[in-house]
Amino acid sequence: MGVAKVLNIAETEGIDNLKVILGDAVDVLEKNNHFSCFDEVIIFFPDPWPKRKHNKRRLISENFLMNIKKIMRENGTLRIKTDWQDYADEIEIYLKKSF
Repeated sequence: MGVAKVLNIAETEGIDNLKVILGDAVDVLEKNNHFSCFDEVIIFFPDPWPKRKHNKRRLISENFLMNIKKIMRENGTLRIKTDWQDYADEIEIYLKKSF
């Protein structure tokens, strides 16, 4: 779903507590990680980059999760879903280190 469609639905439904940021998530977090304003962060099915040589391109990393932690309010919820078991195992290791 594109940004314009999301904004259109929000307006039609009267949703006024939504902020849409167009940009790379890693860059946005690095520049704005001093705001603890999120009660919940949801990441559904990030690209697993299954080839080992491409693993460095994966969204979820220890550094990324540390930046997520900075933007979340105390007792906030982080939800991550993936259907790649090796990626899930890697994410679990990063979560234990970060949270």
